[in-house]
Amino acid sequence: MKKLIITFIAVLSFTLTNAQSKIIKTAPIANAIGIYNAGFETKFKEKTSFELKAYYFNIFDIKAYKIDVMHNWYTKESLKDFHFGAGAGVFGGDFTTIGYDSSSNKESLTIPLLKINAGYQWILGEHFAIDPTLAYTYLMTNNDISEGGGFTIGFAVGYAW
Repeated sequence: MKKLIITFIAVLSFTLTNAQSKIIKTAPIANAIGIYNAGFETKFKEKTSFELKAYYFNIFDIKAYKIDVMHNWYTKESLKDFHFGAGAGVFGGDFTTIGYDSSSNKESLTIPLLKINAGYQWILGEHFAIDPTLAYTYLMTNNDISEGGGFTIGFAVGYAW
């Protein structure tokens, strides 16, 4: 019985360390400038994944949040290789708007967004993940604060298991 338990633990350990199906990640450069973030990506199928990211902005007197949900497609194997994705989310916070007559008004907004991205994810060794990404985010609003969208470059590191 003891040998069976040890064999089971050894097989399970080998499977968990060599078949990564989940990654937690963060963007350290963004964290350093006040855009705190964390993400979780999990293998969905052989060449696809599901990703959830959360951000808290505390930069340039702006306190805001953003939550993204992404579906990523990989060219070879899920979580390892070139990927592109599409998703949606929300961006919100308290903003000061300046009107055409120079008056200011503080507003609390929650803005829906659409996002596409492309990147290349490596898993180095058994657990260290690197994911540089180029993304385009479109904020779906008609106010003066954030009409339209823009490109971002991201560099995330993480732990895969």
